[in-house]
Amino acid sequence: MPESGPTPRRRTARRAVAAGVIALAVAASGAACTAEEPPTPEGISGLPAKGGTLTLLDEAPYFDSLDPQEVYVLNQLNLSSLIYRTLVSIKVEAGAEPQLTPDLATDLGRPSNQNRTWEFSLRHGLKWEDGQDITCEQVRHGVARSFDARNGGDAVVQGGPTYPRQVLDVDADYTGPYTQPNAEFKAVECLDDWTVRFHLKHGVGDFPYMLTLPVFSPARPLGVERESRFDRSPLANGPYKVVESRLPDPDNGVTGQLILGRNAYWDASTDPVRPAYPDRVEVKYGVDRELATQQMIAGNTDYDGAVFLGSNVPGNYIQQVLADPALYARALTGYTNSVRYLAINTSKVTELGCRQALEYAFDRRKFLSVYGGTIFGDYASTMVSPQSPAYREFDVYKGKDNPDGDLATARELWTDRCPEKLRLDHADTPQLRRAAETIVDTYGKLGIKVETRPIPADEFFPTVQQPDEQGDLTLAAWVSDWPNGSGTIPTLFHGDSIVDGSNLNLAQLDVPEINALIDQASQEPDLAKQYALWGELDERISREAPTIPISWGKAVQLMGTKVRGAVMHPQYGMAGVAALGVAG
Repeated sequence: MPESGPTPRRRTARRAVAAGVIALAVAASGAACTAEEPPTPEGISGLPAKGGTLTLLDEAPYFDSLDPQEVYVLNQLNLSSLIYRTLVSIKVEAGAEPQLTPDLATDLGRPSNQNRTWEFSLRHGLKWEDGQDITCEQVRHGVARSFDARNGGDAVVQGGPTYPRQVLDVDADYTGPYTQPNAEFKAVECLDDWTVRFHLKHGVGDFPYMLTLPVFSPARPLGVERESRFDRSPLANGPYKVVESRLPDPDNGVTGQLILGRNAYWDASTDPVRPAYPDRVEVKYGVDRELATQQMIAGNTDYDGAVFLGSNVPGNYIQQVLADPALYARALTGYTNSVRYLAINTSKVTELGCRQALEYAFDRRKFLSVYGGTIFGDYASTMVSPQSPAYREFDVYKGKDNPDGDLATARELWTDRCPEKLRLDHADTPQLRRAAETIVDTYGKLGIKVETRPIPADEFFPTVQQPDEQGDLTLAAWVSDWPNGSGTIPTLFHGDSIVDGSNLNLAQLDVPEINALIDQASQEPDLAKQYALWGELDERISREAPTIPISWGKAVQLMGTKVRGAVMHPQYGMAGVAALGVAG
């Protein structure tokens, strides 16, 4: 998933800011500190009390979307876990390893037909916020509506994860229930009200991980008018429902706000994932991160129950937090399963040698100095992070061992067949502007003129997800959709992922051999063998030089004095909000 930056959306041309990880690029926060475990149970990882108010802070003006079939930015996915449930979830709690856990489903699925057919049973007693039962047909409708994204700019559902379109056995011209209400949708079959059967194009050995994304979640058929408002006011089946959703009005000094209250029809006995500690959750948008951090450090009681969604301690406060035991005890630290990278558009920089020159020349040390150095991320050489079981150690261009870059080798590779000028796209934040200038300076030593195009943060993904709008280089970041190479490589490198309006293959790589190897790895039923295949693929793709892995992210996320239950969620790269609460 892209790692950051929720944005306001315009209903006339709305596109989900991707995730699967979100782009660290938009967040413009440092990536963090050491791989220490979170503090002791007496600190932020201690057990919360029931009740109180949890406050979630975000720098963006407003979330792009909370529609279950659209949501794909990490902080929005994280928050959405309070509002609606998925068939399967990754459960986190203090003192335990993250665990793949049945959520709306009773188990992790029953595969057959060489993993091309998966059957799940829904728990009994599941209800929506108005007391109506959750049924298989609603799962079917939810998955079917994700295909509405094929209708382009006029679609009700825009963007979001493309996995249903990638793996389900559906006609290539199916465009969802709004435009084709009478078309057959056999990919999701209801054997009865509680039994769901998925039919896939090919075997997918880790399909339950895919079901942790809300794009496979149920949606009540309520008609186009109501369903088009799911982005602001989704129908809840989790422990909380939307009580107030206030859009920002900058002209009148009004900031955005989202308030969640308890859902009376949520039954804790059916939910093994969400303890639902607070009575109320308030999301405050447009918050100045430096000012809020200053207030949290000073112990301002207004911030006692506050957590920044995915943002790290600003660089000018990081040493203070690391050096002060009391502050450090309130900091969630650890690896985020993310990679910050520079995508090289292979449709524009077509010569392999030219792309390899850019790989060799890249100065990771100078780039990361903008974020405070390696405190905020380790030098990277792979797109699959070291926290993944699919990780394979390699360093094709010696960038991890030689973070200053190798200009001599780059000069040998940069010939007159290479472009004289490159355009670099990045989200327009002060930190990313400085980071982009390090790239301008580095490639300038090769005689390359790099022009930067800062794109407003609320327009960054809607812009770069359109292949024709992309420049030669794009700064982004990725958090794996789940802990496997299948949560990174297909979305970022399969040619079929290059789709207008929802493209996250920012390198626009489309190599038939690599596409076939990705399909092969996806279909491998033995997970140990599948992990090995993804690691081999990561190295094979690296030799095409489509991306420059810059750093593997780490986090230092400061919490308010009363926040409890903070555990790093491997899918979001931040504290999982479903486990959070406040002290009594």
